[in-house]
Amino acid sequence: MILDLGCMKLPFEGDFNTVMIFTGFVSACISTTLFFNFVTPKGPALGAGTPEQVVDAFGKTMVVQAVWCIIYYNYVGAQVLGVFLSGPWAMLDGKKQTEKWGANASRFAGNQYEQSCVFHPVFVDVRRAR
Repeated sequence: MILDLGCMKLPFEGDFNTVMIFTGFVSACISTTLFFNFVTPKGPALGAGTPEQVVDAFGKTMVVQAVWCIIYYNYVGAQVLGVFLSGPWAMLDGKKQTEKWGANASRFAGNQYEQSCVFHPVFVDVRRAR
């Protein structure tokens, strides 16, 4: 079954089942919320002392990390939306796009992911890594 909303088509069967996609979104949000609320984070960034000292020591790095995450996930979102808008949702005519349609959006996310290892040492839990 495909629900035609006029501006887009939502499939309710097959590989792009809308119910399964949104169930995945909701379960990911719930899981992330639960994991962050039930785990006590420990690591070098949090061992700097009081919350004020942590912000003073790592504030700029945390801002850079947050901005990097926002930009990276927007690039990934652009890539995924590009596929869905021209594919299962049929909002754009896929026949009018060139073969570079998906490659241009994915190229930026791939390039930016290579730079992510710069931020990981700040949040590594040294005590559990040994």
